[in-house]
This record gives sequence, structure tokens and C-alpha cells, in this order.
Amino acid sequence: MNAQPKLLYHHACEHLVYRLNDVEVMEAPFPYIYVTRAFPQNYYEAILANLPPDETYKDRTFENRMMVSVKDLNTPFWSELYDWMSSYDLIGTLLNLFKLDCRKLSLDVRLVRDTAGYAIKPHTDIKAKLMSLLFYLPQDESSPESGTSIMLPKDKDFTSDGKMRYAFENFDTVTTAPFVPNTMLGFTRSDVSFHGVHPTSLPVRNVLLLNLYKV
Repeated sequence: MNAQPKLLYHHACEHLVYRLNDVEVMEAPFPYIYVTRAFPQNYYEAILANLPPDETYKDRTFENRMMVSVKDLNTPFWSELYDWMSSYDLIGTLLNLFKLDCRKLSLDVRLVRDTAGYAIKPHTDIKAKLMSLLFYLPQDESSPESGTSIMLPKDKDFTSDGKMRYAFENFDTVTTAPFVPNTMLGFTRSDVSFHGVHPTSLPVRNVLLLNLYKV
């Protein structure tokens, strides 16, 4: 896999922090952001070049989805990415952006590779989760509809503790974050933060996840 100078990693962190400071937080139906040009273009290309082969993705818990923790990859590129994604500069920026005050956090950075037929029904995340960031890693703009959708229950009083997933027909899609190169969808967890992915026909759907949990 391709090694990159450390200066590139520092620039990637500074660039993402700058983009976050320039983004608008959408407040309805729950706080979320959609960031374009999330990484410097050369860094985005380095991420694509360093994506591991299928056999590296050991977690096959979900149908048409395989995952691997970035910490388990044990390569210079991914170790550096984990280091700057767990930095105070980035995490502090995210907490400030969403007006959150949480002193003790745990961090999970993982790669996800979905295959044709992948879908996830509307749900909120578990209560321990504070925030989710989904960095989209497609090669081109051919399938924008394959992004995660922000959803609103037709029953306006409906809430969830994150332990179940629900039928698509019981929700309206507010918006779908376009699944195009070098973009990111981020949102905070609540009992109304419903989201999901409609069935996709993409043969490969690569995503980098950064999840924050309350400790």
C-alpha cells in the first residue's frame, strides 16, 4: 500500500477542520451536516489507493456488508489517519459545531464495504453513541442516490431507543446525502435521529466511519 509523507496527514486534519468550520448545521428533523471536499483531493486519492482487499474485512455481521476497524489494519497510512481523526483539533471542532459538552469519549474508526443489495431500515443509533460521521468513498458520481437518508416517522410522536429497525413505509425521506466522492454526512444521536439506506444496486459501496461514544 502507498505510504504518504506525514505532512499530508497534518494538512488533511487542518483541511477537514476548516471545512467543518465553514459548514451549516441543519437543525431539522435533527442536527446534521453534509460536507463537500472533506479531504484535500490528493489525500482523498490516497485513501482510495490504500483501501484494503475484501479478505481484510473480517466483520461480516450484516448482510451485504463487511467491516474492519482501522486500528486492526496496522499500516502506516491507516495508523496516521486514526491518530489525526482522534486528535483534539478534530474532536473539539465537532463537539463545538454541534454544541455538545462531553468530557469522556471513546472513538471508533472503521472501513465499511457494502455490496449489491445492501440496505438498512430506518433506525436511530443506540443511546451510547454521541455522533456518527460517514465519509463517502466512491470512485465517481454515478450513484448519488446510494447515500444515507435522513428520515422522519409518519407518526410525529414516534421515538426510538436505537434497539430496533423499522419499515421504510412508515417513514418519509427528508433528504438523501448524495453518495459522491469526497463528501461526508454527520449527525448527532437522539431518539428521533432516524436514518437508513434504501436498497442499493452498487456492486461496491465504500465508506469510512468515525463514531463517537459517550463513556
